[in-house]
Amino acid sequence: MQSKKKIKNKGRLEAESQITPSELESLSEHEETEDEGGEASNENPSNAEMMKAFKAMERQVSGKVDEILSAVVDVKVRLTEAEERISGTEDEIVQLKARNDTLEKQVKSMADKVIDLENRSRRNNLRLVGLPEKEEGSDTCAFLEKFLPETLELGESVTPLIIERAHRIPSSGQKIGQDGKVQPRTVIMKFLNFKQKEHVLKAAKSKGAIAYKGSSLRFFPDLSAELHRQQRKYDAIRQKLRDKGINRHRIIFPARLLLHMETVL
Repeated sequence: MQSKKKIKNKGRLEAESQITPSELESLSEHEETEDEGGEASNENPSNAEMMKAFKAMERQVSGKVDEILSAVVDVKVRLTEAEERISGTEDEIVQLKARNDTLEKQVKSMADKVIDLENRSRRNNLRLVGLPEKEEGSDTCAFLEKFLPETLELGESVTPLIIERAHRIPSSGQKIGQDGKVQPRTVIMKFLNFKQKEHVLKAAKSKGAIAYKGSSLRFFPDLSAELHRQQRKYDAIRQKLRDKGINRHRIIFPARLLLHMETVL
């Protein structure tokens, strides 16, 4: 009996030992797959847990969106208020600019009137440049009433000259001329008669250079500083005209250039 059992067991062992290596590997992989499947099934959340997580996420996202929408609405309100303020400011700027333009025109008009009035008050005045200091003595008017007709050779139709006032311009310091000598102060004289002033000025221009005791005398109209500045703008043009041999030109009141040209047809 025992020998028969041994034979049967031996046959079983031999049958089990007949399993090939490939079958053994396949069996091992199947067991591992079952083990992993069991673990994965244990780790996967249930549908209820997933829905709960999704709803929590939805509430968070919804809250964030509400905050963003509220911030956008607030920014929109602020932008609207800013646009209204900017629009109001622009309207005020337009009004102020128009008002400023009106004021500028008024100021310019008033300045022109002041300049005109100042120059009209100087219409009877002449400036004498180059007369040596103290030559006029104590009575400048009396000296000029005698000096001008003799120096300019004025006719009897113009004399006697009547000079209402005359004085030298106060100077803050000595001015040195191109010859290195101290320039005498300018003499301003006011004629009682406008026509006499014009005769004297015309005679001085026609006479040209006037020499007196080593000095060169020059006569000029008495103009305001602003009008004098306006007339000086023509200096460069007049110099170019002289360079081209065109000498018939002069400045006429208030500040215009009068040019005489002879054309040959």
